[in-house]
Amino acid sequence: MIKEITLAQFKKHKYWNATIESNLVFLCGNNATGKTSILEAISLFSPGSGVFNSNLDDLISFNCNSFQVNLHAYCKTELTYITGKKEIKINQAVKRPLEVLEYMRIYGLTPYIALAFWKDTTLRRKHIDRLIMQNDPLYGMIYAQYAKALKERNKLIETRQYNSKWEQFYTPLIVENGLKITQIRDKILKSIAKNLAPSLVSFIGSELEIKMYPSLEEQEAIFAKPLDIHFMGPHKSKFDFITKDYNGMNASTGQQKKILLALTISALPHDSDTDKILILDDLFTTLDTHTAQELLSILAIQPFQTWITHTQELKTLKTTTSAQEIILA
Repeated sequence: MIKEITLAQFKKHKYWNATIESNLVFLCGNNATGKTSILEAISLFSPGSGVFNSNLDDLISFNCNSFQVNLHAYCKTELTYITGKKEIKINQAVKRPLEVLEYMRIYGLTPYIALAFWKDTTLRRKHIDRLIMQNDPLYGMIYAQYAKALKERNKLIETRQYNSKWEQFYTPLIVENGLKITQIRDKILKSIAKNLAPSLVSFIGSELEIKMYPSLEEQEAIFAKPLDIHFMGPHKSKFDFITKDYNGMNASTGQQKKILLALTISALPHDSDTDKILILDDLFTTLDTHTAQELLSILAIQPFQTWITHTQELKTLKTTTSAQEIILA
């Protein structure tokens, strides 16, 4: 877990430091006090642009040209960004973003993801891919190779330069990596659904089944034939989440949020000895009291650290846990 965090020249935090003593951390305060910024800083240690899809230049404090984030967890992790250059160090050694997964796995939900997940198939796919990448560090590299080959192939098709020679070069790259992506997705999504904790099953009301379209078998059949221009590949995959009473698309807004929370919580690998962090930005304020209380009880017994932003003080939620409350003014 994160034991200490320091932000320097990060958005409104010219300097902010906190010692953390709990696996359940509440960041409380009014709007514009910098609660989300702290979660945003933590999320930068995940691959890509983090849970918030941040533009790094926008994170630098006004009239500054760099920011720094230090986390003291299982290892001492340091991220420094000077306009145009991002550098992550672990125990003073520079690491690539994917290498950080060997030390820390970060998952998260924002109000935007919770709202748009069911309506935007692209966002849904990206969120699921982010969860899968945290479970399989090689997944991001495989997907990047697939996306690069696909982009170059499409560019040649648009400029009418694509011919049999290029097809013989790109098709094997697309098929090989596309199948690997689908196989990894199939394996991890089935594992997530199968290993859903009893408390999460109770939370959503039943077992959860995750459907992927095309399925692994269907994708193998597509790749066994010549690829048409707009072929169905893992870059177009769709996902649905089915419980006893309904599938995710037909569920109520509250039930959809429960399914998404259960999916994200269950995706954290319990068999990994790396630090595991879950960040939930402003989600408790959109849940009814009973659901928020039920979720808090579930999070309190999880083997990972959870950071939650909230506009009210912790006393508004009944808890017997050792949650740590940090008030921002």
